[in-house]
Amino acid sequence: MAEQKIEHQTRALAAVFQCCAQIHRIANTGFWDERSCATVIRAIGVTTPDTVDDIYAADQLTSGYELVATSLSKSGLAGMSSDGSNDSLAILMLFNKIMALSAALQNRKEVFNELGNRIDAFHDRMISENQGFMEGELQAVLRPDVLRECASIYQSVISPNCPKLLIPGNEECLKVSENQEKIRTLLLAAIRGFVLWDQLGASKLMLLFHRGRIVQCAQEHLVRN
Repeated sequence: MAEQKIEHQTRALAAVFQCCAQIHRIANTGFWDERSCATVIRAIGVTTPDTVDDIYAADQLTSGYELVATSLSKSGLAGMSSDGSNDSLAILMLFNKIMALSAALQNRKEVFNELGNRIDAFHDRMISENQGFMEGELQAVLRPDVLRECASIYQSVISPNCPKLLIPGNEECLKVSENQEKIRTLLLAAIRGFVLWDQLGASKLMLLFHRGRIVQCAQEHLVRN
């Protein structure tokens, strides 16, 4: 049971890291990996899962597991540039910022409940109007109106009520409205991952004391997949 708990917690972290990597990529290049993003965006609409598998398929989080393994290992941390120019360090810094944002959000019960209501409405619309979303079909998950709605949820519920989260990157990429919607959508997806992580009994302290086991779990997934 303990091993399964670590496995599920590591999967949630992999999802968050996958979000962070794609946010960093969009902010600096204007591009994203559609399949990696569709996996984590679909999870926003999964509101009544029976298991963690219903939220995230482990074999669709390969890039996230790679980042868990490299970003949290001692050798990975030692290899990061102290001046912030290293991509892995930038992604880890974003991970920490979103963790703090998620914690602040969950402490604001009224705001968190409002977010839950908006997500429930989003789920209902996906079920009734967007066949293929819950199955993770790329064209259904990455529809412009889906991204626009997710971005609106983040901008109208989280942004006004929580500490501002500034995304560093290329100004030419960051000023493009479509990129802004993608980034806000992925921020919402990252918070979804952190909420799951918290629901699974994880904590920042646990991350500190069980980092080695989490890295090992991520590495085992990479070998299998």
